[in-house]
Amino acid sequence: MKKFLSLLMVMALAVSMLAGCSSAPEAPADQPAETPSETTEEPMDDTSSDEMVEVDIFQFKVEIVEALEKAVELYEAENPT
Repeated sequence: MKKFLSLLMVMALAVSMLAGCSSAPEAPADQPAETPSETTEEPMDDTSSDEMVEVDIFQFKVEIVEALEKAVELYEAENPT
């Protein structure tokens, strides 16, 4: 009975691995792939560009503090508000 259950579990894992690792079907050649320029997106809300925005980043890795501080400096240089 244990061998049967373990074999059943191994088969289920193998099937799920094959299903999860399979590639998505590609678009047919006669239909062009949709590009981001073709899509229109609605803004999430009507905030003015003069309004201050605060972004909080919560992370546990001490190793990337310097990289995050540099990213903050670059972001603030590009986005003053």
